[in-house]
Amino acid sequence: GGSDDLLRRMMRLFIEDAPSHLDAIRMAVKEGSPQRVQRSAHALKGASANFAADAVVQSALALERAGAEGQLDQTDALESSLERNVATLVDGFRQYLAS
Repeated sequence: GGSDDLLRRMMRLFIEDAPSHLDAIRMAVKEGSPQRVQRSAHALKGASANFAADAVVQSALALERAGAEGQLDQTDALESSLERNVATLVDGFRQYLAS
């Protein structure tokens, strides 16, 4: 329960920020920086947790763990899953905002 205005502002902020989080994850993987993968995935996980967006949270958590464990060789599938889940969430937000 809360303000619809606040929800809409939070959705817009997520829509604006999600691409930079995804870009940061991609760059960190490309540069072989597990710590940056971990931090970037953690930030995206936190932002999506505000909406109880479990699919995004779980995908980001998997990447966060891969970064923590230095397992960047497994991240292609994890990145793809995260990108799909973020796209689905953003599409849902855009539909809500258009209503």
